Amino acid sequence: MPIVTLVGRRKDWRLLREAEVSETIAGNIVLTVGCIGPDGPTEHPTEEMIQACIKLHLEKIRMCDEVLLVSAVIGDDTINDIVYAMRHRKPVRFYQLTHESRMTIMDQISDTGIRGTYSEGITSETQQ
Repeated sequence: MPIVTLVGRRKDWRLLREAEVSETIAGNIVLTVGCIGPDGPTEHPTEEMIQACIKLHLEKIRMCDEVLLVSAVIGDDTINDIVYAMRHRKPVRFYQLTHESRMTIMDQISDTGIRGTYSEGITSETQQ
């Protein structure tokens, strides 16, 4: 069974949950963003808590077979997740994103020096 790690904004917790269910029904093991939902992260996380969550999330990316991007609005943290995945040769697939959103993401990633191919997602091919 493939292992899929979801990446995206915690604010999009409903979409993340939808993707989690969809991927599970498709037979994939799903690793998702921690501390999501209306009962989500503490209102005032400490720097230690933030760093621990980042470390765990990066480990989820390292251990998966592919990454599923689940967010129409892409911030720096999500771009960092995608770049990290590509550096670890993980394919990146998009969940319900428009072609325009996909192209915007590709433009943002092109500045990192990592190149990949685009179809329904990004597969890391070469690094500069």
